[in-house]
Amino acid sequence: MLSNWDNISLNLLTGSYKIVLPEESNLAGNLGALPRKKKFLWDSGNIRHIFNHHPERELTIEEVESVFHDKNAIHRPDKLNDYNEMEYICIGMSQSNIVRFVVYSVRNGMIRPGSARTANADADDERKAYYDSLKKK
Repeated sequence: MLSNWDNISLNLLTGSYKIVLPEESNLAGNLGALPRKKKFLWDSGNIRHIFNHHPERELTIEEVESVFHDKNAIHRPDKLNDYNEMEYICIGMSQSNIVRFVVYSVRNGMIRPGSARTANADADDERKAYYDSLKKK
């Protein structure tokens, strides 16, 4: 079963992990990670939160979606949201060559971004985690 995985990296001591699934893996939907085909769900809730509440982030739908097309993006589970859905974090390079941090859930087989911003370089050092993962490849 694990032969379908491109890369699995777990570090149980630090709690960090990276899961990279093949583009068309049938495992992706079963794990609640990225759907086989990258379709996005945009509704008034996530549009309002990402774009209207945070115009200073200067994001577009295309910019947010482009992070999911980065084959080097880091995906990891985060927490259950208010709708009892598992949320995930994606840290990846956007089409504008900026490392972005996107919180998303998978709803009805589609990726539903819930929050997006530029990855930070201080507290959690999200950008460093992204660049460190590239060195391991």
